[in-house]
Amino acid sequence: PKPTSLPPQPITTPRSEEPITNRQPGATFTVDPSAETANWEIYSSIEDKYSLKYPKEWDKILVKTFGQTNLVIAPTENIKFLNPAEFTPYFTVVVGKWKSNEKPMPEIKTYGWSVINDTQITVDDIPATRYTLIAGKNSGFPEGSKVEHVIVKKSSAYYSIILGNYDYIEIFNQILSTFQFID
Repeated sequence: PKPTSLPPQPITTPRSEEPITNRQPGATFTVDPSAETANWEIYSSIEDKYSLKYPKEWDKILVKTFGQTNLVIAPTENIKFLNPAEFTPYFTVVVGKWKSNEKPMPEIKTYGWSVINDTQITVDDIPATRYTLIAGKNSGFPEGSKVEHVIVKKSSAYYSIILGNYDYIEIFNQILSTFQFID
C-alpha cells in the first residue's frame, strides 16, 4: 500500500504570519532585529563600555581568565561550570575586552586552529573582522568543531565576541546585532 500524506500546507516563519507560498516571486523579506530581541535581557558593562541583549531563557556569568573578566552567556543548563578549567566545553557566547595593541586572535599554529573564512563586518557601525575557525587537537574544543570569532577595535581596546557552539549560530547573529558600545 502507498503511504498517505497530508495535502501541502503553507509554511510560516516565526517572524511573519504571512505564508511563504503567498509572497511574490523575487520579493525580499526583511526582518527587524529589534522586534526579535525586544523581550530579551540586557547586559551592560560600564567598565568595559558595551551592552548587548541575550535570550531570557539564557543566563550569564563573569569568568576571570588570563587576567581579564569575560562575559559568558549560554542556555541556563550550560552555566554550570565551577572553575575555568571546565570553561571551554560549556560556553556558548563569550565577550572579552583586551586593553592591548595586540589583536586577540587565537594562536592558530600553537593551538591547532584553522581559519576557513574571514569577513569584514560592522559591529555598532564600527569595522570588525569575523573569523570562522575549525578547532584542532590542542584548541580546547572538540577537534573539527566550528567556532565564530568576531574582533572589533574601539579606541585603544579590542573586543572579542566568540561563538563556541555552532548550534546557536542564529542566536549569536542576533546577539551580535544588539551589541552596542557605551561612550
